[in-house]
Amino acid sequence: MKRVSLFLVAVMAVLSVNAQTFPDGGFENCWMQYTCEKGKYWDFVEDHFLTTLNQLYDMSSESGIAPLTAFREEDAYEGNYAVKLVSDTMNFGNERIFLPGACGTLHIDIFNIDCVLGNPFTHRPTAMSGYMKYAPVNGDSAAIEVVLKKNSVAIGSGKIMFYNAVNAYTKFTVDINYTSEATPDSVIVIVASSANYDFTSIETLMKCNGQIGSTIYIDELAFEYGDGVKELLLSNTHVNVYPNPACKQLNIQLEQDVEGEVIVYDNNGKQMLNQQVNGKQFSIDINTLATGHYFLNIVNNDQKIIASKQFVKE
Repeated sequence: MKRVSLFLVAVMAVLSVNAQTFPDGGFENCWMQYTCEKGKYWDFVEDHFLTTLNQLYDMSSESGIAPLTAFREEDAYEGNYAVKLVSDTMNFGNERIFLPGACGTLHIDIFNIDCVLGNPFTHRPTAMSGYMKYAPVNGDSAAIEVVLKKNSVAIGSGKIMFYNAVNAYTKFTVDINYTSEATPDSVIVIVASSANYDFTSIETLMKCNGQIGSTIYIDELAFEYGDGVKELLLSNTHVNVYPNPACKQLNIQLEQDVEGEVIVYDNNGKQMLNQQVNGKQFSIDINTLATGHYFLNIVNNDQKIIASKQFVKE
């Protein structure tokens, strides 16, 4: 049973979602099948960048009945899987609480009865893009938003709303507008099948509204940096870079062979290094890079980005 004792405590806090880091992508390799008293279900692995509200399903029926609101979906834009988010309600005591179908960088601190939004992030993307389908119920709307912060103050943000049904996967782009030249230290990403949400506190989360059954499908999320530069949120190939931070040489290990190139970008999306690669394990010389934060794209010979990763040059 998945974290049963934690969720018995979490009942008092209403919600519990573990903070996670960002490892993998494409919604291809981020899934794990969990087991609780009510059965088996799919959810993101513990170290994934995004979380869902499926952990509420772990609560015993004696404490309240919570539905699944996020699903591993085989109807994907690319690859084998996407994520499907469905709005629903849960019983809590004598109340019915609305749950937007949502995933995002959300952590519920059950001990301090607080919501914490955001994951560490130090780049300045120009947009976040991906592919979506939407099936609203009774005039409901969906939302996708991204907020970049520095010292807890928003310095860049973007949000897109969907009011009508989208029956086939369609690309979306959330443009990010900045109000400061500062480098962010965290990013908030939220995708919700019902847009009337507020994750700033547990109290506001309990007051979310929407329509049961509103459904959004999401696949192939990526940050964009202009000039076609992308940083995949959800790459199909797991990549490990080490050491990180690195000084002179960065080692790269993939789970499968690749023939293509590694491209390194600085924090502003400027290309700094480019190296042809072949195989699943290789190294690149980063001695000429200045100290700072960078990310790399691994691109195959078809010019498709198959993996991306952040690293620090010290």
